[in-house]
Amino acid sequence: MKKMKSRLNSWCENNWSVFIILSMVCLVPFAGVVAQNQIEGRVVDQRTGDGLPFVHIVVEGVQAGFVTDLEGYFSFEPEEDAVSLRLSYVGYRSKTVTIDALKGESVVIKMRPAVVGLSEVVVEAGENPAHRLIRGVFENRRKHNPENNTSFRYLSYNKLHVTIDIDSLVRQERLEKNDTSFQNLVKFIDRQHLFMMESVVERVFRRPAANREEVLASRTSGFENPIFVLLGTELQSFSFYDSEFVLFGTAYKSPISRNFSRYYEFHIRDTIMGSTPEDTTYVVAYYPVEGRNFPALEGLLYIHVPDFAIQNVIAGPAREEEGANVTIRQQYEKIDGEYWFPVQLDTELNLHMVDMGDVNPQLKVRTYLDSIEINLPRDQVRIGPVDVVLNRDASRRDSLFWTQHRRNPLDSKELRAYHFMDSLGEEHDFERRAEWMMALFSGRISIGKVDLELNRIVNFNVYEGFRLGAGLRTNHRFSEVFEMGGWFGHGFRDGRSKYGGDANVLLNEDYQIRLGVGYQRELFETAGIEHSLRRTGGLLTNVVRPIFITQFDLTNEYLAFVDFHPRANFQTRMSVKRQNRKVMGDYRYLSEANSEGSREYVFSTLNFEAAFAPGDRYFQGMRGRQSLNFTYPRFYLSYAHGIDGFAGGEFDFQRLVFSGLFERRFPAFGRLTAELTAGAVFGDIPYSGLFTGKYSALDNTGFWRRISVADRNSFETMRPVEFTNDRFVMLMLRYDLGSLLFSLDSRSAPHLEFVARGMYGTLDVDLEKHQNIELLSTDQGYFETGFEVNRLLGTTGLGFYYRVGNYAFSSFSRNLSIRLTSKFVF
Repeated sequence: MKKMKSRLNSWCENNWSVFIILSMVCLVPFAGVVAQNQIEGRVVDQRTGDGLPFVHIVVEGVQAGFVTDLEGYFSFEPEEDAVSLRLSYVGYRSKTVTIDALKGESVVIKMRPAVVGLSEVVVEAGENPAHRLIRGVFENRRKHNPENNTSFRYLSYNKLHVTIDIDSLVRQERLEKNDTSFQNLVKFIDRQHLFMMESVVERVFRRPAANREEVLASRTSGFENPIFVLLGTELQSFSFYDSEFVLFGTAYKSPISRNFSRYYEFHIRDTIMGSTPEDTTYVVAYYPVEGRNFPALEGLLYIHVPDFAIQNVIAGPAREEEGANVTIRQQYEKIDGEYWFPVQLDTELNLHMVDMGDVNPQLKVRTYLDSIEINLPRDQVRIGPVDVVLNRDASRRDSLFWTQHRRNPLDSKELRAYHFMDSLGEEHDFERRAEWMMALFSGRISIGKVDLELNRIVNFNVYEGFRLGAGLRTNHRFSEVFEMGGWFGHGFRDGRSKYGGDANVLLNEDYQIRLGVGYQRELFETAGIEHSLRRTGGLLTNVVRPIFITQFDLTNEYLAFVDFHPRANFQTRMSVKRQNRKVMGDYRYLSEANSEGSREYVFSTLNFEAAFAPGDRYFQGMRGRQSLNFTYPRFYLSYAHGIDGFAGGEFDFQRLVFSGLFERRFPAFGRLTAELTAGAVFGDIPYSGLFTGKYSALDNTGFWRRISVADRNSFETMRPVEFTNDRFVMLMLRYDLGSLLFSLDSRSAPHLEFVARGMYGTLDVDLEKHQNIELLSTDQGYFETGFEVNRLLGTTGLGFYYRVGNYAFSSFSRNLSIRLTSKFVF
């Protein structure tokens, strides 16, 4: 930190003239824009100097009014009879300023906070008049929600900065103690921000859900290339009208939702008169009903009447979240005299999880929307296969381009952040370090033109024991169209080595058409039902069950494939496979060609696979295509057609597997997730091609053997290879109440979850062909139920599961399974 401060001081002393010139260059294009009689100014907090959004300003003498924008700026042309401005703002003392006092070149009006809280309750007789306003907004929500009723295009300018926030009382107290290091810190943060980023994005939307965003320009302090181009743009929902409002990754129940009065209190705090008596805006404070425990917001709604449309929003979590505190602001304007549309979005994030004593990092994002066009002709709405794409010239835009799109010129703190961080980034190669961190998060470490695959280094399962290995894959530095990789692993318990490699070439970038080949010698679960295109929700998803798989086929697989993505969230693969599979164990399959039975056979198949997640969004950038989110529902399909005699294949069959993953959030009552999977095999086929149950434990013999680690989407009471089907349907339900029954603090309190799982299947095969194995179907229905108390100690909890139905044991203890659980909440 001392080195950083000294660099800033040295730069300022030696380059002050350069700074003045740069500032003048930025400001010159704006000179002379304002009309001669126009009055421009800014309303700020007297204590902090921060701009105050949505301050109600009445022009006394002419009875006109307006509000400040998100940064506290205002402009108006006073009429001849205008006498003064009367300013009012919730939580601040009212103030009156004469027109004559506003005729300076730089008008700054300071307002003092008042001791008034948002949740102050006022009891009124009869129906709360605020309820009539909220009911009107709710009834008109579809009409006014931009993404529900029209197609549109706009340009947005986005500005993000990171700084250090110090409470004014803490600042005064520590400065009085003559703390030298703290004084230097204050001097540093008063002069510049820690980080700056800007972007210009064109968005095109076509109902119901077709969306395309092109990043036309991007600039990041300390970096030449736009590595963090999307940082901050996903922190809040685009519109406040949905029943859920997503804020910093958490879904909150909106105050504009069905049965709003059961969850929120409302109180009218102010009335803003427009140019006509019919044009009125009501300021309504909202906060959760006392005693209700749900993810709630609090803040202010500015409701325009008679349209019953949201004009401004201030919102934040009603209860401060552990680690972060978020506040958002949104401003809407009426476009073409008909459509209310967001024109400014603001997010302020205080990061308390970064422990820096009395100071906290603070992230602010401001978005300004311009050039808004609504109800575009269909032929003008071009929607590509990728939701967000980076323009190749985004990092090379000149100062003229930025000047045209910035709402206000950069201030001195923002300019210094660019100059300081650019020089620091060049010296310490920030770009290289950031790419390394991004690769690490994706499970790879970049080493020049290749990536080291971390998930190949160490693994463990009960069959192989510890498995050590390595994997290398070329990255975008090697080639943007050609990719190849190879890997090796050795299991110390089974004493076998596994290895493989593949290569592919990109034929079309927009639709990700790839042609590839591959080979691997690997262990595949016998009778497994997973999809190769299935995407997990994170690095720590689906890591438990593979540990407990006990039955494998050692497989030599040759593969040729063609990938085609009609859209980024719709992936397909057509392939040809030849698999030489050897069942590990005593199992034998009797066939006409081998009446004594064999555990080794060849499958040659033509395959089609598909994965579709309608809500997933993807970004096409320097490192290729990357996912932006993980959503529900999700659908997966795998189809294999085995051909006897083709490429040495020994069996004619068809194998089909379908899975659907669903989620329904109830902000006041938790979250329900469901996984539905069904499969069928047609034709005689060895055990490897059938379907086993999705177990995740070793066995249920002995009390302590029943205590292990739970998988979130597997049967915890089913024993390994206990059931086999040739046709089945499986349903897994999980109801997550979160911390609703324990504490209002959702970040640190335990989470209660209920689970119910079932599987029904048939087995219409010749059992005499399957030797040295007991095949039992679930034709009477297999069921288990249970509950988990998660996050009792950190991320660890306990789960209790019980086997019920026709396959339940007579002993209570044999039906019961106790598992350690792990639930990560970010």
